[in-house]
Amino acid sequence: MKFNIDKLEYANFAKEEEFEEMDIVKGKNKEGICFGETNRKIKIKANNPNSVLLMAEAGTGSVSTFITPNLLKISNSSIVLDFEREIYDKTSEHRKKHLNNEILLFEPFSDDNTFFFNPFDNSIIENMNLEELSDFAFKIAKAIFDGNEIGIEKDLFVLFILHNCKNIFLSNLSKISLNFEQFLDFLEKIKNNNSDVVLIKHISKIQKKIKDEKEYVKNIQAYNSVMKIFDNSKIANFTSKMNFRFEDFVEKKVTAYLSIPYETKNIELFAPVARVFIETLYIKLRQKSNSDFIYLYFNQFLTFGKNLTLLERLETAPSKIVPILITNKLYEKIQTHYSEIIDFIENRVKYFVVYDHRENDKVYIFVNNFLNKPIKVYKNPKS
Repeated sequence: MKFNIDKLEYANFAKEEEFEEMDIVKGKNKEGICFGETNRKIKIKANNPNSVLLMAEAGTGSVSTFITPNLLKISNSSIVLDFEREIYDKTSEHRKKHLNNEILLFEPFSDDNTFFFNPFDNSIIENMNLEELSDFAFKIAKAIFDGNEIGIEKDLFVLFILHNCKNIFLSNLSKISLNFEQFLDFLEKIKNNNSDVVLIKHISKIQKKIKDEKEYVKNIQAYNSVMKIFDNSKIANFTSKMNFRFEDFVEKKVTAYLSIPYETKNIELFAPVARVFIETLYIKLRQKSNSDFIYLYFNQFLTFGKNLTLLERLETAPSKIVPILITNKLYEKIQTHYSEIIDFIENRVKYFVVYDHRENDKVYIFVNNFLNKPIKVYKNPKS
């Protein structure tokens, strides 16, 4: 890309001798996520594995020139959000044969699916007491509802999880939807037959928030409208068991592809499942400080909801999970449609990468808006 330097009010281009200060290295033998090449075909890479935001309009090559080359080169365990198996078809065999990765494919509507995941499988929760389970369930609820709840939906989810995991085997998430009458019976049964302090505390919390029957009905309907995705037979089957351990991503090399058909109805169906998996991954592996880095290629991340939980994780340190956020919406589009999360991104992400071979003005807007202060030489930027 060619730029008009006069349009960059607040920054100068970095010189190669300044790369080290910015945790950037150059050269084909250097390790790290590759952002691209200079006009002399020298590869530019991240020297410090940390969060990346790649903004690339549709057609500018984020898959073919960024995601695919890095997956073909870097052997670390990875999670890849894919569409129509595009990335899986290009990289999975190579990663298996040449990079010694085990391959998992999440594609519930296909017979090729090799990936099963239940966030409340006994292997995950067996060592949790009820307080720990309550905290874990609330984090999963945040991932499922993604800020779209109207009231007590997350509280209902936690209550049902606590009761089901304590008293029955929770085979999958399709088992925790109730209508209003069933909910009243459920509360009465817990009150009469259960003296567990944690459960009673959650019931009291719900009852303090909701006073009348009409509001109860409204909240339960809102809860069920989201949870009904887990009643889908394919999703219910997917969440009915586990065929991997999260520790496998640390102890071995594993690549999980979450392949999603590119229709709105399918994205709406799969988005909560993808968010729950990623949230559980963070929770289970957050203390694995001695492991290799695990790369999360979150392709078109805005398609999967606001993902505030994921964005909050960008600043978690130390973390061995490196989120690479990729979107085909450039800066001003994110400002327009996702203004409530842009602060999370700007203040937490380490590297910004912009692919735009056609309209360079958008790059100028992005750089100037991001820096937002006049300085002559910006020697230690975030991007």
